[in-house]
Formats: sequence, structure tokens, C-alpha cells
Amino acid sequence: MAGFLEQGSGTPLMLLHGISSGAASWHKQMVLPGCRVLAWEMPGYGESPMPGVERANAGDYADALAQLLDRAGVRRTILVGHSLGALVA
Repeated sequence: MAGFLEQGSGTPLMLLHGISSGAASWHKQMVLPGCRVLAWEMPGYGESPMPGVERANAGDYADALAQLLDRAGVRRTILVGHSLGALVA
């Protein structure tokens, strides 16, 4: 299961990094007033395990994101993505 960083409370805001990046790349955006900011570590990045498929595509990452959001208790969120993160969004 993919990991994530979390800070704050309020409207959920999920930050999705791109290739060769990670959750820490969003460090300046982690403190946004009125927001519960979550920044995920895409499968295969940081401490997150590798994807469960040989050649992952954006849809596979989107499925992993949906599982992470369920685990975090997030039913609705604003998605912000960079590079591959934008494709996943």
C-alpha cells in the first residue's frame, strides 16, 4: 500500500508527484489554511512498495490512489498533480 504525508485539517487536498520525485517535493504546499493536505508516495517511490504489475500505467497508479484515499477515510478530494501525477489525477 502506498504511503503518504499528511498535515492540517479541513478540505482534503491530495498532491500527486511526478516521475523521479516524491511526496517531499510538495513540502512548501503542505501547510495550506483550511486544508487537510495529503502528499502520496506513488507505488515504487520512497517507502511505497512497487506496483503489483510488471509495467504499471496511469490507471494502475489511479487504482492505488483510490485504495490510499479509502484507507485515509477520504471520500472526496481536490487532486493536484505534476507530470505523471497529473495523468493519474
